[in-house]
Amino acid sequence: MTYADYLKQEGLLLVSGAGIYWSIYRRALVPASLVPTFVDVDSKTARRLLNESGAHLMRWSNDPSSQETPWWWIVCDKYDAGQFSSKMRNMIKRGYKKCEARPVTAEWLSEFGYECYKAAFSRYSHAAPASEDDFKANILKQIGYESVFENWGVFVEDKLAGYAQCIVEDENGVATNVIKYDPDYLRDYTSYAMMDTMLNHYVAGKGLPMSNGTRAVSHDSNVQDFLLKFGFRRQYCRLNVQYRRSLGLAISMLHPFRKIIPGWAATHNVKALLFQEGLRRTCQ
Repeated sequence: MTYADYLKQEGLLLVSGAGIYWSIYRRALVPASLVPTFVDVDSKTARRLLNESGAHLMRWSNDPSSQETPWWWIVCDKYDAGQFSSKMRNMIKRGYKKCEARPVTAEWLSEFGYECYKAAFSRYSHAAPASEDDFKANILKQIGYESVFENWGVFVEDKLAGYAQCIVEDENGVATNVIKYDPDYLRDYTSYAMMDTMLNHYVAGKGLPMSNGTRAVSHDSNVQDFLLKFGFRRQYCRLNVQYRRSLGLAISMLHPFRKIIPGWAATHNVKALLFQEGLRRTCQ
């Protein structure tokens, strides 16, 4: 089963075009897959898909390249910690001194994961945690789809100090959909133990490439910078965005003033859209 199959079975809206399925994420139409997806879409097809979905904009990647571009996917397709510097190997070893990373079920995570989830938000400047009921409901949606969702926890003396939700896309690879760490335990190198365990399991053990998605447009990419230390790489490609007419006009008018728009919480999404538009223009 693929992630698109899961979305269909959950009754979520999917539209088909350019040979793949598309789903809506934060009012944007994107490929219904969390592993690197490169597709060519003509403007007629893009307009049709926007109309069918009701999304405000459509975003996709194409033309993967070895040459540097401002848009990328973060991917790890081979893993051997023995090739790291002695400093990096020592940090991983420190993680295993106090930490253990292991699989956890959706039922367990829904019951015991909220405090860790909530603590992680103390590091975010433009986001707030969901309620405990919503957190549990979201996790419990995984039940029955264990071939798609796999959860991992990292523990310090049996205390949950971080967790990850992975989406397995058959032989196409695995994506880290959610990664949360309790900042109080980061000094114990929890993130090093967690990432080394998952990469050994999926990439080194099963031969599945692991992805952390595309370049971030609405927040800092500290997580991706961290992953580069573990052998992840930037798979450069081209960013494409097609807007509904009214939104496209608004973006065109605001783009020249993007640098003087204040960084308030109320303007966060606008600034993210304008930053994305700047990337798109550079890619063209």
